[in-house]
Amino acid sequence: MEIRCSAAGALVMGLWWWVPGLALSPFVFWQSPVAGLVFLVGWCGAASLICRVRLGSLRCWLRGGELAVSRGVLFQTTRRMPARFISGVTRLETPLLRRLHASVVVVHSPAGALLLPGLQADDARRLESALTGGRP
Repeated sequence: MEIRCSAAGALVMGLWWWVPGLALSPFVFWQSPVAGLVFLVGWCGAASLICRVRLGSLRCWLRGGELAVSRGVLFQTTRRMPARFISGVTRLETPLLRRLHASVVVVHSPAGALLLPGLQADDARRLESALTGGRP
């Protein structure tokens, strides 16, 4: 099974990155309205672009009892996690993610957590089912 990040999921992740820029923008608007507008447009544009490019490189495989996640634009990295060491899977669906048929999946293991943002909802359900052995 191979899973990729959806375009709608990448869009939602970019929108989530708008929140810190919106929180910081009043401090820049206080200096000058033009500087605040430039900051706000620059932050939101950069957040959307970076999320789209970074999440576009996300690929996930579940083969032979191993979960492998590959990501990276310039430097490709792969993280492998044996399925027998996975202690839990959490699937997050906000109302916006649900409307765009996307999910965020967090895979837990004793060594840490693996975040898989912006997956298609059907793929996230299949991955969750495969990693938990069909248990809800």
